[in-house]
Amino acid sequence: GLSAICRDCQNAKDRARYAQKDILSRRKGQKSVYDKERRERLRAEGKLKKPDPETQREQRMKREYGITIKDYEDMVKAQSNQCAICLAPGEAERNGKLVIDHCHASGKVRGLLCNKCNLLLGHANDTIERLERAILYLSKRGEG
Repeated sequence: GLSAICRDCQNAKDRARYAQKDILSRRKGQKSVYDKERRERLRAEGKLKKPDPETQREQRMKREYGITIKDYEDMVKAQSNQCAICLAPGEAERNGKLVIDHCHASGKVRGLLCNKCNLLLGHANDTIERLERAILYLSKRGEG
């Protein structure tokens, strides 16, 4: 292609831009170290309280799924603390809790699943057709 700038000038311009990106990324790394040290110092002085994991969990549920801990617990009871697909008990999960499954298009919560079933739906892009083809594939492979 044609360009209004000669190759040498363009290369010099690109090198300068690359060097600037490197400086910015180093500054960002330094800032995060500074912020971490500052938070630790403020916690030691009693000016910043340590984050409560349960509060963080509830805030995340509210932000990402629009439900409260009580809503989650009600869903656990309704599903007898089992995955809605494979019926695995919630205690068998890594942190002892089932994960919240939601529709990516609408954002609505569908139910609680074990991590494996949640990943299964996610990797299938929530498409019934793909899952049906997987069932057909598995049934054909089982015959041979």
